[in-house]
Amino acid sequence: MRIKDRGAISRADLLWSFVTVAEDQRRALAEQLGFEFQPPPASPKVSTHKPTLPAQPKIAPTAPEKPVTDAAVSKIPAFYRVTDAQGTENETLELPEWFQQAQPLTLGMTESLIPKRHKTAKVVCLPLVSWSRLWPCLQGVLGAEIPGQQVDIRRLVKKVSKGERIRHIPKLTRYAWAARAQLLIDINPNNIVYRQDFFQLTDALTALRGEVGLSVRYIVDHPGGHVVYYQQDEECFEPWLYPEKDTPLLILSDMGLHRKGCRTVLQWLSFGQRLRGRGLRPTVLMPIAVRMLDQRLLNYFDCVLWDRTSSLKPLSEFCVTDYEDDRASATESVEHLMALCFPAMRVELGLLRSLRHLLPATAYDVGHESQVWHHHAVLSESDEWAWQPEKRALFLKKFQQQLTQFSDAQKHGLVEQIACYHAKLPDVLYFEAMHMLMNLKLPLPQDVKDATERYMAALIKTYDQERSHQGLVSWVKRFHARHQGVEAVVSSDYQTVLYILERIRLEGRSLAEMDWPAHIPPEHILAFLNRSSSEHVYLLRQQGTQLQLVPQDGIDTVALEDEWAIPGVTLLRLALRDTHIVHTYEVGGTLKQNSLQVTEKQGACFSLPPSQRHQFQIGAQRITVEALPVGQTAQWVVARGMEGENTFVTSRDQAGNEYTWYWHAPSWHPNQGVLRGVWYSDISGQLALPEWAERIDRDKYGIYVDARLAGVEQRFRWIEPGAFLMGSPENEVGRLDNETQHEVILTQGFWLADTTVTQTVWEAVMGNNPSNFKGPQHPVDSVSWGDAQRFIEILNNQASEPLYCLPTEAQWEYACRAGTQGAFNFVDELSLERINYRGTWGYKAEEWGKGAKRQTCDVGYYEANAWGLFEMHGNVWEWCEDWYDEYPADTLLDPVGPDQGNWRVCRGGSWFNSGRDLRAACRNDAWLIGFVSIGFRLARGHELKSVKQANKRMPDTRWTSRNAVAREGQLEEGRQEETSAESKNRGILKSIRKLWNRSKQ
Repeated sequence: MRIKDRGAISRADLLWSFVTVAEDQRRALAEQLGFEFQPPPASPKVSTHKPTLPAQPKIAPTAPEKPVTDAAVSKIPAFYRVTDAQGTENETLELPEWFQQAQPLTLGMTESLIPKRHKTAKVVCLPLVSWSRLWPCLQGVLGAEIPGQQVDIRRLVKKVSKGERIRHIPKLTRYAWAARAQLLIDINPNNIVYRQDFFQLTDALTALRGEVGLSVRYIVDHPGGHVVYYQQDEECFEPWLYPEKDTPLLILSDMGLHRKGCRTVLQWLSFGQRLRGRGLRPTVLMPIAVRMLDQRLLNYFDCVLWDRTSSLKPLSEFCVTDYEDDRASATESVEHLMALCFPAMRVELGLLRSLRHLLPATAYDVGHESQVWHHHAVLSESDEWAWQPEKRALFLKKFQQQLTQFSDAQKHGLVEQIACYHAKLPDVLYFEAMHMLMNLKLPLPQDVKDATERYMAALIKTYDQERSHQGLVSWVKRFHARHQGVEAVVSSDYQTVLYILERIRLEGRSLAEMDWPAHIPPEHILAFLNRSSSEHVYLLRQQGTQLQLVPQDGIDTVALEDEWAIPGVTLLRLALRDTHIVHTYEVGGTLKQNSLQVTEKQGACFSLPPSQRHQFQIGAQRITVEALPVGQTAQWVVARGMEGENTFVTSRDQAGNEYTWYWHAPSWHPNQGVLRGVWYSDISGQLALPEWAERIDRDKYGIYVDARLAGVEQRFRWIEPGAFLMGSPENEVGRLDNETQHEVILTQGFWLADTTVTQTVWEAVMGNNPSNFKGPQHPVDSVSWGDAQRFIEILNNQASEPLYCLPTEAQWEYACRAGTQGAFNFVDELSLERINYRGTWGYKAEEWGKGAKRQTCDVGYYEANAWGLFEMHGNVWEWCEDWYDEYPADTLLDPVGPDQGNWRVCRGGSWFNSGRDLRAACRNDAWLIGFVSIGFRLARGHELKSVKQANKRMPDTRWTSRNAVAREGQLEEGRQEETSAESKNRGILKSIRKLWNRSKQ
């Protein structure tokens, strides 16, 4: 292959890209990446003999020696290293406390455990229309004008005045129930859910009117055919007889409008034509929505809607036309009504209607209610339905959205309705529903919460002891089916443990390797998988391309089977009592995890998928392992390798000098917790004490040394080599124009004081104290850049090697960020509890936040960043070594700034500044004179010898690499420049201090 136009794609990149595609697609991929195919020239046959493995140490090549196929993705050579370790070695994962304390249920018991508040509550199915509104409508349909007992004086006088013969005395009439009336009820499979409404209306009508003269008939098959009636509890069939012309007829029916298809509607239209031929126009009370009505029915029937918003008057064609637009939005309303039933295990008509009444009456009608019963997501039978298991999860998000719009009263009503209706069901369904309501954070009464927790714990404990009980096994299967798809969003410890126990039961003895849902915490899995056993020592090792957990006395028995066979390297030593571990990793953006069994003789072997981050729950410890494939490495690393029991990397500075850094894996300390992993020059497990320090050790922040500065102790933190983005992104709030973001690579680590220089240290070295805010542990302030250089010069004259200096601007920001990328090196909000500053985001001369100190404070007062450095934001500005200039846009290697300039750089902000000026990327181009808000922090280079000297030194550039040793010539030049600047600005400094003293008064 030949590159057409030189760009960012290298041949190594091409080779690595071949790993992900089939062989027949590689030529097309190469052309897309800018390569051109050229036939290879004739050459002698190449031997296929594999070369002998190099001796230790082995340095990884920059690309694999041959393309890797998809089938061998997990075999890609990679370097592993432990990057995080949490938990203690000897701690044992205990079963949940609630599980240990739970008392099993007595199987077959008949006494209910449902709280009395719900068990004894009376459940009433709300009517479609209140009886107080409905009975006048019924009387209007089934009534007639009948003569009374009182004389109609007005009509009598009128007849006498006309001289008519009085043959009978006219009586006043009144509207009352007709002597004879007929009620025709249509109950069919499509409206059977409303049969309770039909029966309630019939009973109430009979009680109000009386049974005499009222004919109640039920349609058997189709209107106008056979009917059934009940006489002395006996069922009687007969052909339906048309009533007399003056006999009122009321029909209770949906007229087939709930059924898909038009056959039933046509039957009703035919029936209406026959009725009109006999001079009859009956009234139909219909439990439907107006949008569902077929307008043709209005030609033969007086249709009255039966719902809470109905006017209970016959509809006209004009009214039906007004509701055409509602048909489009009906489906969405049905989905919302169904979502409200999400926590329910079973839904009866009464529950569904009660939940519908929690919603606005104008938006949710009886038509939505009827459509729920025919929805594809439910399994309905009679007037009760349950969820289709695979469809229920689709309504979770809608339910959660509705809850955000509910008032507290509506949420309470929702809980009470579901609880009261489920209290009539078996205990297991009631408590399952209450458990779901708890998971959804709905307000349950405390006694119901307590009862639910006791029951669920007891039920799970019973299942653990009685896993062969068929009734329990069947319920567990139904339980998981009902909750599938929502476990990761709505779940609890009870649900998780039940799932774990079910998986263990199903797997039986085949527990060597099991896949688990990613949302289940590994410690839950291990607590039930692991059983107590004797303690054994295992080593987490890299063996070739595999990661293995092997017994300490069985290392020699592990064979190296792959050609990239790096001799075994121990990453971590573990003392375990457990029999299983959980491996969590990410593939294609999906989090996965599985459990593996650890055997006493063979341990466990991991064939790692192509993920760069793997997490292992091993006993009570959680280990994070980085798997970095060969050819992929950090920007500052030029080579990686393994030597003996150590993983190391090599960096190269701009002069071509190479340096080796060994990985010190994180470990657990009983008092400090996790000791952070770090790259350092000493071999892992060894920390050589530098000559200039009195003590070296390691803590949760990394490696540190304690040194004496003129008799005063000062702690220095090790800042490992690395790469970062210096400056700020364009979308950062408060960003300034001089913060162009660019990549910086620091090839050598350095030491940085964990605090700024205190007044105690300054006085011990310099013999004076120029600070405006006095205090032994306050940072020294009011020092110029030249003052800081004279302080450093005195220290270096007392040392065997002159290594003390100011940090470069790149070193300062790298140390400040400590691996973060935001505006500040912490994740919480900016506040006066975290930083000593003005307390406002923007600057206004007279504006201070409440609680602002308005002066410096003791160093170490605020929490340190991830690398153990205090007050990198606020308190005092900190001088850097660099002259100020605009950033270049290119990637910089060990930058030290320009060779000359007019201002030096200050970083970090101070007590006087607003929050915007305290950002990690904010730069201050300061005069060389000292202000009351400026101090400095000491840095020290690392006495690291190059493992490889460059043959030819690279030419210097404007931004050159900087040796850690301070150069005397440069120091003298800087001192002269600063002296000149001080002489010019002494009057300005004096005026500024006068203004400052006046402002304090």
